[in-house]
Parts: sequence; C-alpha cells; structure tokens
Amino acid sequence: MRTFLLVTFAVLSMSANAVAQPVGNFAVAGRNPGASGGPPAYTAVMTVTPTGDSFEVVWTFGNTRVQGRGIWVNNVFSVAYTNRAPVGPAIAAYVLRPDGTWLGRWVIPGNPNSGTEVLTRR
Repeated sequence: MRTFLLVTFAVLSMSANAVAQPVGNFAVAGRNPGASGGPPAYTAVMTVTPTGDSFEVVWTFGNTRVQGRGIWVNNVFSVAYTNRAPVGPAIAAYVLRPDGTWLGRWVIPGNPNSGTEVLTRR
C-alpha cells in the first residue's frame, strides 16, 4: 500500500508540473522597458513547443517572428533569444500566476530597465 501511495503521489506531481508548463499558444500583451502602466505597447502570439528537455519559443508580431530557446526550472520558464534592435542576446523569464496567466519580464542589451509581458493561453 505504501508503494502504491508513493507511486500515485509521484505521478500526480509530474502531471501537475506538466500542466503548469507553458506549452501551447498564448496571447501576449507587453510593455517596453521602463513603462509602468497604461495599455500594452504591443501584442503578439507566442507558441511554445517542447523539444527534448527544452522548449522552442516563437513570438509572432504581425509579419515578424522572433525565435528563442527556453528551459523550465523550479517553476520559472526562462527563454533566451536574439534581440533585433539593438542586436544582441536577450532573456525573458515567466512565472505562473494564480489566475492562470504567465507574468514575464525581459531585458535587452543596452537598456538597464526591464519590459513586461502577460501570456494568456489561447
């Protein structure tokens, strides 16, 4: 009985973790670095696809696509990508909020402030 309970707990834990991971399509509402309020400065669609133990991430802003690679560690989803202007390495990190949306912050080269994004599952 003890083994059964341990196995059941392990399976349920893995299932809950898998559900929490940001996989699928998301509506993105974002603010640029330094903006603290008001309407989103931009909207996009983010697609997250598992690939091995990492994730392929694609933001689509109209006709522009930005690709990145993400990892899931301790309930934080972190994504590295190449920023287009200014060109250079950039990173975004997201946490799941109680309402089911993901709150993210991102940074780009040359700017000391961070931007924000809210991801809503589509």
